[in-house]
Amino acid sequence: MSDPLHAFPTVCGQTLLALARYPSRIAFSWPGGSITYRGAAELIGRMQQVFMRLGLEPGARVAFLTANRADTYCAGAAA
Repeated sequence: MSDPLHAFPTVCGQTLLALARYPSRIAFSWPGGSITYRGAAELIGRMQQVFMRLGLEPGARVAFLTANRADTYCAGAAA
């Protein structure tokens, strides 16, 4: 019997799969700019590198106090 907890991808895993599916589509847009799915995935990766350099361990808690923005979403996915 398989472990039902680990039978499906995590939310972050699903997010990265969705971003990889259509890399040239617009993921987020705001007045004056936008970012593609590929750009969002790359931003998530860069943020993960920063978190690793800061010494955050898997499962560490982080908080973001900001407006509803694309970079905030990506930071949450990176965490």
